[in-house]
This record gives sequence, C-alpha cells and structure tokens, in this order.
Amino acid sequence: MQAIVMANTILKTMWLNNIDVTPLKLQKMLYYIQGFCLKENCKISMDADFEKWHHGPVIKDIYEIFKKYASNNIEELEEGNLNKAYTFDIKTNPHFQKILENVIGAYGKIEALVLSHMTHEHEAWKKVKDGEIIKKALIKTTFQNLDYIY
Repeated sequence: MQAIVMANTILKTMWLNNIDVTPLKLQKMLYYIQGFCLKENCKISMDADFEKWHHGPVIKDIYEIFKKYASNNIEELEEGNLNKAYTFDIKTNPHFQKILENVIGAYGKIEALVLSHMTHEHEAWKKVKDGEIIKKALIKTTFQNLDYIY
C-alpha cells in the first residue's frame, strides 16, 4: 500500500475516534502499524521505508506532505502524488482492521513526543545510524518482542 493511503487511513480512523494527530504523531502511528503488520504477517503493509531521524522513524515523503502543519494538528487528508486523497476501506481486510484498531487503542492517545521517545528504545532504532533506512526485516524483528500496551 502506498504510504499516503496508509497515512490517510490512519488519520480518518483516528478522527473517527476523536483523536487529534500532528505530523509527528502520524509518523509514529505509521511506524507502529507497520511494525505490527510485519510481526503478524498481515498482507497489508506499506511500500515506503522508514529512516532514522532525530524524533524517531520517519517516512520522508510523508514528512514532506504534512510538514506544513508543523506541530499543529493535521486538518485534512492529502493527495500526495495521487490525484485524490485516497483511504483504504479497512473493512475489506479484518486482519488489518484489527491491527489498526489495536494500535490506535494502545498508542493513539499517547503524546507524540512520548511515542518518539518510546521508539528510541527499539532495536530497529538503536541499530542504524542517523539518516539510514531502517530495514523492514529489522522492524519485524523488533516487533516480535512487543505487545500492544493498554
């Protein structure tokens, strides 16, 4: 799945749950959803890679799209390089829907900077240098030892 479609799907779902989302929080939610999708061998995962940045894992293209909001809440879905702001119908894949709902339930109300600090404790964060791509295999290995927190 394209990262912008995943980002829009996360935004839409979080807004339905009355949760505000900043660009930083969106990046962390993308990371946690990708991690649990890889751990649970979900057929839905993103085609984009995360890079190690100061505030945690970041998908650069998503950063570029939403940076206009700075530390403010995102107000609308974005098109990215598509001609429409697409979302994924989560009801068509119950496995992905469960992961998305679990991640939002576990991490959605945690402040963005706290989520950022939490990612700094992950093996996937510790094993790469600043600016490097965090390989999906490393993210999967990291999440093998994580459970949803509530």
